[in-house]
Amino acid sequence: ASSAPTRRAGASSSSARADVPSAYGRSKAAAEEALRGVPGIRLIVLRPHLVVGPGNRGLFARMRRLASRAPLLPVPGASAPLQPLHVDDLALAVFAALRDPDRFAGRALDLGDPDAVPLGRFLAMTARAAGRRTVVIPLPVAPVLAAARAAEVLHLPFPFGSENLAGLRAASARPTAAAHAELNVRPRPLAAALADR
Repeated sequence: ASSAPTRRAGASSSSARADVPSAYGRSKAAAEEALRGVPGIRLIVLRPHLVVGPGNRGLFARMRRLASRAPLLPVPGASAPLQPLHVDDLALAVFAALRDPDRFAGRALDLGDPDAVPLGRFLAMTARAAGRRTVVIPLPVAPVLAAARAAEVLHLPFPFGSENLAGLRAASARPTAAAHAELNVRPRPLAAALADR
């Protein structure tokens, strides 16, 4: 017996761009492009920015642990813009897109807080939400990136990965307000999103 192929929904990433410095972002962009060529599929691409919420896994959980443990926190690229999105708001956006696939088919929608927040401020707010206080010490990206690349060549431990640092240097805010309005999903305020532990 034969059956029709299963079509699954998934989310991409805000870093999915062919011209970004990270292999992660380029691979996401390549995956999106490959899916566009699959016959019989109505592709809706959702590109969430940093997803926040409860749990102990993922990038945000690592950032929260780091921010809540260190009273002094050196941060390369502290001015890099972040557009956080609570995981429940992402789920609402997915459901909204799936309820009206004809409207959103073939489109790529960036999702996240329209009001970008600098990375350093985000980490300080994250620590505060965890009941801690941390002082962010901004570091220039270029020398830290050079040191990270040297450490990787020499196979030495280093607190920052070169791909993440390169991504920070190239980070820019994306327009997200129109996509959220179309999906009828308003991102919750950052303080409320961070308070959900």
